[in-house]
Amino acid sequence: MMRKFCQAILLLLTAATAGAAQPDAFLQKHEENLAKKPQDLTVELRLADHKTQFQQGEIVRVELVFSSTEPDKYTFVNRSYDRSGRLDMDGFELDRPSDIIDPLSDYFVKNMGGL
Repeated sequence: MMRKFCQAILLLLTAATAGAAQPDAFLQKHEENLAKKPQDLTVELRLADHKTQFQQGEIVRVELVFSSTEPDKYTFVNRSYDRSGRLDMDGFELDRPSDIIDPLSDYFVKNMGGL
């Protein structure tokens, strides 16, 4: 019985070590992006109404807060429309992209002649 217990512990330790050896791709990309960020620039994404749970289809209001310790160094471009209705100047990295559904993707793909 003690032998089976030791084998189970060894198996768990091996699995934990194997998982730790492979860095999480999302966290790795996050660290790379943080290294590129100018030190005098701060960008904060926060929930506008401080909610932490949402229902599918519910609008999630977010706020982006930009600040810098260097006055007049950066210009904020607040373009909100480009004939297609979607701007491609920003990108997003998701830690679980398979869990995300874009409710407007069918509309834009169908109406813009996409896939």
